[in-house]
Amino acid sequence: MKPLITHAELLEYCTYNQFTGHFFKNGHSKGRVGYYDKSLKQRVLCISGKKYRETRLAVFYVTGQWPTGRVKTTSSRRSHNTKFRDLVYETDPLKDNIDFWIKHSSEVFTKPKKTTFFQRFLNMFPRI
Repeated sequence: MKPLITHAELLEYCTYNQFTGHFFKNGHSKGRVGYYDKSLKQRVLCISGKKYRETRLAVFYVTGQWPTGRVKTTSSRRSHNTKFRDLVYETDPLKDNIDFWIKHSSEVFTKPKKTTFFQRFLNMFPRI
């Protein structure tokens, strides 16, 4: 697995317009960078041989930190799905609700006991 790019590398490679949601390659006045990936159903950028979703790159470009959870858009239009004002980045539920997971870990991670057909059959009748 290739390591994620740094913020300096991203700034060197492209610029991002927060109001239009478009990425442009540095040194070129025209031409939007990236393409629509049918398998991901999102626009992606390919930097140093690794695909990055434009929504995640937009958050990383503006804030300087990679988002920990999913990044969703509030816009239903594909052309506006990377405007920074329309992006909502969720936090990781494991990191935010760690107290809940510690408290309920025994309930969540225990497996139910396997029973045989004969045991289930006997449990159908009350014991005398």
